[in-house]
Amino acid sequence: MSETADQIQIHIPSSEELRQRTEEARERARRARHHAENEEARRAALEAERKRRLGPAEIRHRLTGLEEVVERGEYQLMLERFPSDLCVDRGRAINNNEETWPATLAGVALQLYLFWQAELRDLGYGITARILEFPDDIPGDAGLFLTWQ
Repeated sequence: MSETADQIQIHIPSSEELRQRTEEARERARRARHHAENEEARRAALEAERKRRLGPAEIRHRLTGLEEVVERGEYQLMLERFPSDLCVDRGRAINNNEETWPATLAGVALQLYLFWQAELRDLGYGITARILEFPDDIPGDAGLFLTWQ
């Protein structure tokens, strides 16, 4: 005697339900692959930023905006905008205005900080960093600013 699904009490979904669930699973897998690819690309971009260096002409070019900023009555010039993920602590020290924030810098931001330390500090310039945006309440891009007030 053969048993029916009702007799052994198992739920057999309709083929339409299985097709829908299969499509949902495929979409989840596609999104996961896309996220992994984006994450890999993001990591590669961050690594490239860590290794990027400015030449003397590029550093001079960053400072050419000084006169324009002064004419607007401002006391700071943004030298670099960078992802807070470049920092070894992902921007935590900058966000909390900790004295140790310079030790967390990498890439061009670190290079510009060291340039300030060697060339501009003794001329009375200051330097500061702050988080510029908070996507999803997480530190996003940071800015490194030359100051003179």
